[in-house]
Amino acid sequence: MTVPTNERLIVVGVVLGAHGTQGNLRIKSFTESPENIFEYAPFYRESGEKLFEVVSFRIAKNQFIVSPRPTRDREYWEEQKGLKLFVPQTALGQPSKGEFFVEDLVGLSAVSLEGRQIGVVVAVHNFGAGDLLEIKTIDNQLVLVPFSEQDVPEMNLEQRCISIARFEDWQTHEPSSE
Repeated sequence: MTVPTNERLIVVGVVLGAHGTQGNLRIKSFTESPENIFEYAPFYRESGEKLFEVVSFRIAKNQFIVSPRPTRDREYWEEQKGLKLFVPQTALGQPSKGEFFVEDLVGLSAVSLEGRQIGVVVAVHNFGAGDLLEIKTIDNQLVLVPFSEQDVPEMNLEQRCISIARFEDWQTHEPSSE
């Protein structure tokens, strides 16, 4: 089973690997309340292909142990480590006023506070210390900028634009050859 091609998919978690020998897997939730991830199951691949349904789950530290349907062996889930778990946006409903999906940030134009074009948001990452916007600059450099009110003080989803404060602080500067 697949999701219709016109249905937008939203990332809600990631496979961390296998758990035990009974076909269970470990996942990390990206939802605001981590356990809410299971309200949106089943999970899909980015291609829209159905990955698995949840038979049961339990909490284990900062992750969940999941019994999936269909059952797969340990090696399969170890090979899927890092696989993003998607759900159709319709499963999540519409965001409340002032809220948005992280995916809504991708494709936004990035400008300085003075209105100078900087580039485009090409990805959003979270390595554990908060969200980072990956900006592809107009000269094709990739720059990571913390997604905080201090560093991204203005965002307009309708105009598809964000303002970056002190962008030059985040650019990689080549050491001088002095």
